[in-house]
Amino acid sequence: MEEFSKSLQPYKELVGTVASVITIGQFFSGALICRDIYKKKSTDGISAMPFIGGTVIGILVLKYALMLQDKAMFQVNMAAITLNLMYIICYYTYCSNKWEEVYKPALRGIGLVSALSLYIRWEDPSKIEFRYGLIVTILMLLLMGSPLMEIKEILRMKDASSI
Repeated sequence: MEEFSKSLQPYKELVGTVASVITIGQFFSGALICRDIYKKKSTDGISAMPFIGGTVIGILVLKYALMLQDKAMFQVNMAAITLNLMYIICYYTYCSNKWEEVYKPALRGIGLVSALSLYIRWEDPSKIEFRYGLIVTILMLLLMGSPLMEIKEILRMKDASSI
């Protein structure tokens, strides 16, 4: 595996750029959800969690990119935050219960960002990169896997439109 890593070293910048472009491209999937919201003029059956969670994770990973001084990671997460904020605005425009659907989850996200910001200041500087990176990775996996929490309801209703 180490030989493979060494053989790719000359292409590090190219691989990073391609990965960044592909990742940013994936962030545009939220536009399809916003299109559906706009057509229905309602957010019924659609959760704001991907947008709010995407913004929160974007902020947390942006902090990690600054820690690592990783330009590509910084650019990707700036794009993620910007796009997710636009998606939240679209969602907010058409949601009926703004407190439950937007404000409450956003406050939880702000609380998580605040708590992890305090953790960064508290943790031993020699261990923070690994530990914070692990925390952020786990949170990202939880966000990506969150639609699976509804799998029982999806199977019962035989409708996967919520995913």
